Amino acid sequence: MEASPYWPTIEATFNASGGCRRVSADRYRCTRLKENGNSYMAPVFGSPQLHVMHEIRAQSRLLRMLLENEAKRGSMYSAVVWSRLDFFWLRPHPHLHLLSSCPLWVPLAEDSGGLNDRHALMSREVTGSYLSRYDSIFDGRLFDVQPGYRTRSLSGRSSERYLATLVTYYHIPVCRFPVIAFLQCCGGKERATCSHKQCHTMRVPSKDPRVKDYFLNWSQSQSVGGKYVDEMQAAVAAATASLVLGARLELEYNFNFTCEGAHTKAMYKGPTLFVTVPPAAEKVVCLTAPCSLLIRRKKPGDEGRNAFS
Repeated sequence: MEASPYWPTIEATFNASGGCRRVSADRYRCTRLKENGNSYMAPVFGSPQLHVMHEIRAQSRLLRMLLENEAKRGSMYSAVVWSRLDFFWLRPHPHLHLLSSCPLWVPLAEDSGGLNDRHALMSREVTGSYLSRYDSIFDGRLFDVQPGYRTRSLSGRSSERYLATLVTYYHIPVCRFPVIAFLQCCGGKERATCSHKQCHTMRVPSKDPRVKDYFLNWSQSQSVGGKYVDEMQAAVAAATASLVLGARLELEYNFNFTCEGAHTKAMYKGPTLFVTVPPAAEKVVCLTAPCSLLIRRKKPGDEGRNAFS
């Protein structure tokens, strides 16, 4: 990083706005970084337990591999998925034909004031921009995506906020679908070496006789464990709701969410995918916060909306 001509500005900005001071050859101690040092420059600037730089570097490598494969095959891919391998999927992924209505689809969960960076379905046209966070640090685009570097006053330092400012800068519409996967936690012998030692468990609904069907990796214990309890509750609720008799997946345009951070609000919004269920579904489906964001009761006249099955 120090070989980059933009390094002096990056270092000076984190020193000024984050209270960062160098403590070793490859790390700084920062006293004014919020959210326990959650920074897209971690572990250099930020928590030494976070490895966001490794993640966004992996995205850069993925983009290079994609371009190399396209050159070999003589044609471009039509869609690209970026995802965490430690996701526990409860239901199949939404169909690729969603890309006909929006170029970027992201689960509505764990935005952390920006945009969920754990999973995305995107068209090939926006892939180069979405996967460019690492390269932007070294080619100067970072200063256009986050102009605060020019005044040494930087906001949006977390991975999620950086991603939100990036898609906003490139005018990429962001569309949301119900979260149907969550980050797993591990136990037993694996727990000592697992990075997901924070673990919450919950019993899945048992009133629905088809409850086993919505686990792609079913466990007879009828319980699940996840790193983030809100994400896990929302995923279980959406998976259950999608199986209720009469449930539909429906698109709605121009939907505004009431609780968003400043960087999330600034993004260009596209259509939102909801799970719509009949009123009786509340017997087996969680319809209260935090698991009800994209689940709602059917109302008279809803039959005319766009539906996906």
